[in-house]
Amino acid sequence: MSWTNTVARSRTLQKLFGGLLPEIGEAPITGSFRLFVSLKDRTGPSYYVNRGGPAAFFHYEEREKAEILQALPREGVFFDIGANIGLFSFFVARHLPGARIHAFEPHPALAECLRRTSQANGLQHVQVVESCVGDRDGRIELITHSKNSGGHTTRADQIGADEKAASVGTRILKLDDYVREQALTRLDVLKIDVQGAEWDVLAGGAESLRKFRPVLLMELENRELTADPA
Repeated sequence: MSWTNTVARSRTLQKLFGGLLPEIGEAPITGSFRLFVSLKDRTGPSYYVNRGGPAAFFHYEEREKAEILQALPREGVFFDIGANIGLFSFFVARHLPGARIHAFEPHPALAECLRRTSQANGLQHVQVVESCVGDRDGRIELITHSKNSGGHTTRADQIGADEKAASVGTRILKLDDYVREQALTRLDVLKIDVQGAEWDVLAGGAESLRKFRPVLLMELENRELTADPA
């Protein structure tokens, strides 16, 4: 069966039996690389891969991934904060096998996708951390998006009332604490995409940012750039 037919069949099954389908499925990317995705994602990264086929893995945010590869040394340390299913983490892992990759993802199913992909492909240099990253340690509620797995957020103002699904309790940690716990001696590149909580990540990592001066690739909305900091 062709990839196109497989995708069309999965869409039909999603419409008819969406509530009964398993949360996680496998999307073969190459003969030797297997990627695990969310089968319930209707507009986000997993849907992009399911709809676009193996090429989508390589083309997703292609320019941004090229910038990461350019900035990250061969044996550098990359933090993927808001990793989702790992389209950044695993792209970097395949290109730089000597790098150390820390993939932070608080949603249980998406974190499980990361773990399964790492295990299936023997990527021992990818460390999965099932947690939010912010300006404090403890527990926090993750508001899930009903259609887009890339829209899960800890900020209520980032998601419309008609898009909200059930919240999930999850861990939150400070970047500085994590860096100390891991006894890291370098931090080269941070990619931060956490749906409006990016400034909290920076606040909780101020010490590490000053010490290591990593390259930052961060998603920001125009309203955040123009807001009065006071």
